[in-house]
Amino acid sequence: MTVCVTNNEKTFKVQVEEAKSFGSRLRGLMLHKPEDVHGGLLLWNCSSVHCCFMRFSIDVVYVDRNMRVLYKEEIKPWGLGKLVRGAKHVLELPAGKAAYISVGDTLTMESAAQMTCLDAI
Repeated sequence: MTVCVTNNEKTFKVQVEEAKSFGSRLRGLMLHKPEDVHGGLLLWNCSSVHCCFMRFSIDVVYVDRNMRVLYKEEIKPWGLGKLVRGAKHVLELPAGKAAYISVGDTLTMESAAQMTCLDAI
């Protein structure tokens, strides 16, 4: 799946995997090597994250039910994410990959066949 991020200046895309089950959300990017993570992980119905057993820092983007970005932060290994009021889903990206994402941006999901986003981050 591709997540497109739309803001006032630019639209860009990032390939993500989806985590829909409790187990896949709990596991997240845990035990992955940084070189094996090329895109991101979208955790559906998840409003907080941890980096226990992580080998690298990640960018965490918190979005509401309308997929509007509420907050973003970098979390280091063994760190805990912030509790963000109104967060419904979370996008995890390798550290630095959320540099072009800002509070107020909107995420949209597209299948590979629909890809209309301009640039990949």
